[in-house]
Amino acid sequence: MKMKTINLSPQDITRLIENFGSLKFANEFDLVYESQIPPAAFVFLEGKLDFVKRNKSQSSAVPGTLIGAYQLIHDQPVKFGARVRSNSELIVIHKSAILEAAREKDSELYQIIREIFEPVKTRSSG
Repeated sequence: MKMKTINLSPQDITRLIENFGSLKFANEFDLVYESQIPPAAFVFLEGKLDFVKRNKSQSSAVPGTLIGAYQLIHDQPVKFGARVRSNSELIVIHKSAILEAAREKDSELYQIIREIFEPVKTRSSG
């Protein structure tokens, strides 16, 4: 499955922090393993978050990246795991909040993450 990430604006991040708070990780932690459906969505704020495959880092997230939300709402496993390094900060958005946003299309959360509710458009290779 394609890893769909969304880069959020500073204003959206501020609104999410106001609603969900943020979490600082003192130790390295695997947020989601490859081939797993994420248990929550995460917004990477600062520090280091690696996308891993077979326990090797493939790339890193940039601050403001929303990860796991698309796969969570569409019940799709992620292609890469996500490992947050020590002294990193994230926003955790629980599945119940995302499901509620899907029902309440006028909610603030829906407006911020509405892209995740759209299916991935497939490109024809030519």
